[in-house]
Amino acid sequence: MDKILILFVVAFALNNVYAIAQWHECNKGLQAYEVNTIVISDSNIFAGFQDGGIYVSTDKGNNWSIKTDGSHKTNIKSLAINGNFIFAAIHDFDSAGIYLSTDNGNSWSLKNNGLKSRFFNIITINGNNILIGGNGSGVFLSEDNGNSWSAKNNGFSSASKVIYTIAINGNNIFVGTIIGIYLSEDYGNSWKVKNNGLEAIVYSIAIKDNNIFAGTNDGIYLSADNGNSWTKKNEGLKNSNVQTIAINGNNIFVGTFDGIFLSTDNGNSWSPKNNGLINTNINSLAISGNDIYAGTSGYGVFKAKIDELLVTNVLESTKENNFTLYPNPTNDYVYLHGLDCIAVQIYSVTGMLIKEQKLNGANGATIDVSEFPSGVYFMRCGLRTQKIIKW
Repeated sequence: MDKILILFVVAFALNNVYAIAQWHECNKGLQAYEVNTIVISDSNIFAGFQDGGIYVSTDKGNNWSIKTDGSHKTNIKSLAINGNFIFAAIHDFDSAGIYLSTDNGNSWSLKNNGLKSRFFNIITINGNNILIGGNGSGVFLSEDNGNSWSAKNNGFSSASKVIYTIAINGNNIFVGTIIGIYLSEDYGNSWKVKNNGLEAIVYSIAIKDNNIFAGTNDGIYLSADNGNSWTKKNEGLKNSNVQTIAINGNNIFVGTFDGIFLSTDNGNSWSPKNNGLINTNINSLAISGNDIYAGTSGYGVFKAKIDELLVTNVLESTKENNFTLYPNPTNDYVYLHGLDCIAVQIYSVTGMLIKEQKLNGANGATIDVSEFPSGVYFMRCGLRTQKIIKW
């Protein structure tokens, strides 16, 4: 009897998870709150701010300390880390350029040799290669830790040299520009336009296996053929300005002008994940283990647990169900009717797939859960989900 009571209490708590804040503010020590970029290296979290400099946290965002020579007015557009080397793109009028720190941000040196411009929006590192994207000057490459730079703009039009994002996949470099996407297959020596199906400003690019996701001012686009064609993927996305993308396994998070959205089905559908966010204008997302960090425009840094966001994602899909299952609770078998999917999956409360059973065209099934530990699970058929309790 006590076990049944505990399980019903757990189920009740899960049903009311919508009222619980998943995102928590973590701004202790900050004196700036408009976050342009967040990067993570081991236990160090670096955040770059608009007119606020660079801060670092060594305790998962609980406390922050300034890391730009005591200046609280520096405009940081991008950060990138390679081992002990930290690169920063600074947009201050009198001190703009690329800076390097080799002592965890305690001191910085200017690295502008060979650069035709001082204003850059993005830094991306791949091995010994450092690529930067300019605010009108195109792409530059350094192979010696920023000591010298060479322009890599063969194939760019003058209008396309405003670069917002750079993503590297093997020998392929994708850049997001003010007029779409360019691809280089020879490490920047030449570039080709890759805009078939895409007409938008591209703010962010993320790559998962063979899938390339582009965040634009027209939502999310997906290419599965190395950028040769693009398909819009905005189902459930309530804001089309996608500033940032972060991927964790099958979980794709995007930050927009109206909050954070999650897709667990390769971008086919999106659900909002904003419980606890004071400000939903999201500039940056970064993931470390089970923690996801969000940089907002004016309210600093927020943190959430990915497994908690996944639980609510499963629960949200229970609102529209038309298949039945019984008995519930159960201790051995569950009988299902009214199915219209090819397989039924059972997930734990953390979103982990526990079991899958193919239906072979049947609209009913009997599923053995006798070996499951006591607890709450979620049974999914296509886009529909039911909660079950195993005692």
